[in-house]
Amino acid sequence: METKAHGAAFFAAMNTAEGFKSYFREIFGGFENIYIIKGGPGTGKSRFMREAAERAEEKGMSVERFYCSSDPSSLDGIIIYDISTVLLDGTPPHAYEPKYPGVKERLIDLGAFWNSDKLRERKSEIEELQRRKSKLYQSVYGYLKIVKQYGEIIKADLCEAFEEEKLDDAVYRMKNTLGQGRGVGTEIRIRSGITSDGEITLGTYAAMARKRYSLENFGAISGIYLKKLYEKTRDTNKIVISYNPYDSEYPDALYYPEQNVSFYIGAESDFDEKPINMKRFVCDETLKPYKPRLRAVERLRRDAIKNMYLDYSCIKRLHSELESIYISAMDFEAKERFCGEFIKSLIK
Repeated sequence: METKAHGAAFFAAMNTAEGFKSYFREIFGGFENIYIIKGGPGTGKSRFMREAAERAEEKGMSVERFYCSSDPSSLDGIIIYDISTVLLDGTPPHAYEPKYPGVKERLIDLGAFWNSDKLRERKSEIEELQRRKSKLYQSVYGYLKIVKQYGEIIKADLCEAFEEEKLDDAVYRMKNTLGQGRGVGTEIRIRSGITSDGEITLGTYAAMARKRYSLENFGAISGIYLKKLYEKTRDTNKIVISYNPYDSEYPDALYYPEQNVSFYIGAESDFDEKPINMKRFVCDETLKPYKPRLRAVERLRRDAIKNMYLDYSCIKRLHSELESIYISAMDFEAKERFCGEFIKSLIK
């Protein structure tokens, strides 16, 4: 199954409570030509992919862009459907081990355009910056674990008042509304990222649909609804799914391409939507004794997220320092000449 939304934008990985979670293999592995780009920070990997995507679109081709889940100003990869080709960032933590090296997967080494002697002169500085970044990422993942634990407390309290049968009935009715598609299959396309620029939700699930259902973000109830809907319809439909970075067990969006219908948590103000009220699946009278604790835990959860982003701001600064070191050692004129020639030969 292929999702060919022209100009579509997603993430291909997430920062989660379990650490960095990559979907590179699931998203990129099925294409005929996979170019894995190697190079240090600031060496132009993202610019290379951006220029390739722009040329492909100028030629009328369908392109998907996948933004970096830590730095959304950079690209992790692109798919050019018309020539079944992928360009992706192959530097850690974007692990993508070739299955058929030299046949299906090919390496592009932008390190060929840096001055290794200059980099070796700053070896200790690079190592220290990388060490500090790694330590801060572990702190970020620690905070995400705490945020997830608070989320579990909130979910447990909500489930005390959760009217699951009512939700199951609503899911069953929606399943019947969607009906059965001609094909079956699931693709992963992540819409939300916990990034150095804050939490970012891309609007692609709304943009690519004709009909949209927005779910109120009410504790874990919206995630439960989407998970049940996915499980009830995945054997009879093609589905594109996004997972919640705060709790990757649960979806935060679904798209049914044959029906051209999207479901997602939160609202997209630029589009007409049909809201689905999640609070109707929770008995307010039963929930009442839990509300003071829910408010207190939610405050603690927000504080943990705020502290996490303080660490993220330090990561961003350290990454910028690393980029400046690699930039100073790059022969960008030669690199741009190579990239331009490569793109022209690839996209005719």
